[in-house]
Amino acid sequence: MRVLIVSMNMAPELVGVGKYTGDLASELTKRGHDVRVVAAPPYYPDWQVEAGRPRWRWHKEIVDGVEVYRCPLYVPKRPSGLRRMLHLASFAASSAPVALWLGYGWRPDTVITVEPNLLTAPFALAAARLGGGCAWLHVQDFEVDAAFAWAW
Repeated sequence: MRVLIVSMNMAPELVGVGKYTGDLASELTKRGHDVRVVAAPPYYPDWQVEAGRPRWRWHKEIVDGVEVYRCPLYVPKRPSGLRRMLHLASFAASSAPVALWLGYGWRPDTVITVEPNLLTAPFALAAARLGGGCAWLHVQDFEVDAAFAWAW
């Protein structure tokens, strides 16, 4: 089965969503599935892109046998509500063309979106529809707290 995962966080991040997404992709690959991931470069928990990685350009790498498409994003040095919302929106904007391109050209059977970033869900759904596959939204963590921090 072809599985596309759209998740802002991915291995080698060792906490939360990054670990979950990396483990899921790796396990699906070990079970014989063809898995591709659209993710940001590792930045969490330090709130800075890992040293030696491109910060403002797209690139592809292999992580545990999984093809990972890294998309640039804005990473605030001091996250506030507004900056976190911009951070989430920047990944949604840079990952959308990649997810849509993979949906149309690679035609995944399943597209899994890992929350957070709910802003990527419409593009993941469109990628699934373009490829004739199904879409799955996995809520791992909400970013709603960032919106509330911005509002107050």
